Amino acid sequence: MINLLPPIEKQNLLEEEKWKMILIIALIVFIFFISLILIFLSIKISISSQVETQEVALSQVEKEFNKTEIQNFQKEINQTNQTLLKLNTFYQEKTNLTEFLEKISNLLPESLLLTQISISPIEKEKNKFQISLSGQAPFVENLLDFRENLKAESQFSQIYFPPSIWVETKDIDFNINFQAILQK
Repeated sequence: MINLLPPIEKQNLLEEEKWKMILIIALIVFIFFISLILIFLSIKISISSQVETQEVALSQVEKEFNKTEIQNFQKEINQTNQTLLKLNTFYQEKTNLTEFLEKISNLLPESLLLTQISISPIEKEKNKFQISLSGQAPFVENLLDFRENLKAESQFSQIYFPPSIWVETKDIDFNINFQAILQK
């Protein structure tokens, strides 16, 4: 095809075509960048939604873990409370032997020596016990003093000294039995 246009018009047409090409290329580049921005935006939205999903899952797992941990802690507390309750009950039902031993020690003349003490329950509900004391006395008078001291106490009853211990007058091995009501 023959172009009969003057050279200036040809030049203008060429420049117009160049501008069109530049505009088309610029439009393509613009569309490319817009598409790239949209792709990045969709990736960001997708990743942030996955992060939120993972955060929700993590918070649920933490709640379950805390709930399980709290339940375990509560079980441990309940077990400890039960043990303490049993211990408390045990100690409340326990007879206080220290006071009894202190009282026997105070009633015992200084020259008497105890070698054995036996305490056996008779009626636990009433704190009634059978007591057996064995020991040595240098003189029979010491044993008489001890017997009188025991008889003077209201919590001791059925005090029994075997007749065989009254035969000797010194270096006496004795054995005494009596019943006592002890304090809790």
